[in-house]
Amino acid sequence: MKNFLSTKTTSRHRTSPEKRELVLLGGIFVPLFLLLWLFPGLLGQFAAPLIRPLLSAETKLRQSITDQDQPGANLDNIELDRLRAENTALRTVLGSENETRIAAGVIGRPTNLPYDVLVIDKGERDGIVKDAPVYVGTNQVIGFIVAVYKESSVAALVTTPGWSSTVYIYGPNIYTTAVGQGGGIARVHTPQGIKLEEGNIVVVPSLSDGIFGRISAVDSIPSRTEQYGYVAMNMPLNSIRLVAVGTRPLSTIDFETAKTVVNEAGRNLLLVPVPEGILIEAESATSTATSTDANVSTTATTTEIQ
Repeated sequence: MKNFLSTKTTSRHRTSPEKRELVLLGGIFVPLFLLLWLFPGLLGQFAAPLIRPLLSAETKLRQSITDQDQPGANLDNIELDRLRAENTALRTVLGSENETRIAAGVIGRPTNLPYDVLVIDKGERDGIVKDAPVYVGTNQVIGFIVAVYKESSVAALVTTPGWSSTVYIYGPNIYTTAVGQGGGIARVHTPQGIKLEEGNIVVVPSLSDGIFGRISAVDSIPSRTEQYGYVAMNMPLNSIRLVAVGTRPLSTIDFETAKTVVNEAGRNLLLVPVPEGILIEAESATSTATSTDANVSTTATTTEIQ
């Protein structure tokens, strides 16, 4: 019993300095970010070099505390698993064939601010441009770049509180408006007669050709004339560590262009990324025909599915 109490006390003392350091970094970072957001032209170039290392330190501290809180965890295995996951994520975010994208690490998630923003470790010197779309996964668009500095950038998400976006919802097949609620959530507001369901896919046509997310919950009461659908990204905001940024800035589009984007996104829903060597198509099959006077035999060779 004494040994157990001693172990618990040691563990608490080991992690508490890191948590105090994390609180200190947060206290420094929040005012700096508010100044950066409110006065980008005046303080941007001055504050960005200072904020970047603070954000990196905060991210590393959060991950360190998370790792230590896992009972019996092997830190070497945790690090190896993390590297494998990041390698897989990197291949995924750069997998688009439609446009060139720039991979970037997320170094800041200012969760204490009334904005849904990400600070990334790529900037002007890496080819990042203002208003470029930001993706997670293969083709899920979540926002766009609002500020670019030499070595870092700020991305604002569709779910920023109060921001309105024209969206298309598959299922009821309607255009409507989504309003950001914060925390990675946007809300759509439709008449009661529209059939909204959990899992309906939502596209933001103005943000390139990406799919934004799915309806995760529906608030519908028969006595009301309206209903609400809550749209969530496929992953929690705080778990995003890697994004891809388009190389071309977004521009205002007309309704015909929006319809084209919606149709293209719908076609992409039918495609599944099958690894090379497993997908069997007529063009990749090898056929050999052998004829004799007595009979005709045909041998087809295909790749074995493993």
